[in-house]
Amino acid sequence: MARKKLDTLSEQMHYVLLALQKERCGTEIAQEVKEISHQRIQLGPGTLYTILSQFEEAGIIAETKVEGRKRSYLITAQGLQLLKNEFQRLQQMIKDTQDAMSRKEKNEKEI
Repeated sequence: MARKKLDTLSEQMHYVLLALQKERCGTEIAQEVKEISHQRIQLGPGTLYTILSQFEEAGIIAETKVEGRKRSYLITAQGLQLLKNEFQRLQQMIKDTQDAMSRKEKNEKEI
């Protein structure tokens, strides 16, 4: 079955939504993502603003302030629900992985 756009999130998208639980501008978002991902994810401007544009178009975030070229954003109720759904999906994936690995280990011991 084909995946609907924004039905699941890329890792970068997930962290952008985490960062936008507080109002932030682009550079603040990039810095927060870097911090909460323990330096694993460093968003370039092209990637960040593509994600922000997609999210804003879908109603997942809202622009809250414009000061010259500086724009600030905040997650919407719809975006927060998407983030919660994604968290539950990831938790289920972890559980499925643990179960499958446990079955494999059990089967190997029986052989």
